[in-house]
Amino acid sequence: ERPDQVAPDVKAARAARLRALSDKLAVADRAARADTAELALVERPGHATTESYHEVAVDPAAPVGALVAVTL
Repeated sequence: ERPDQVAPDVKAARAARLRALSDKLAVADRAARADTAELALVERPGHATTESYHEVAVDPAAPVGALVAVTL
């Protein structure tokens, strides 16, 4: 282990704080986009990701790789 490395417990705490902040910002962004229309890429049956990187449920019959219109 190198002496200039951040201690594992400090790294873990920083990573946890960053994940919590990311979750908080994602919730705020999704709320700000409520009732807006976006395109979403179907990544697997019933699941798609919007242009703003939010995961949404879609019609399971939508083909994988298709772009579908969704309302957040």
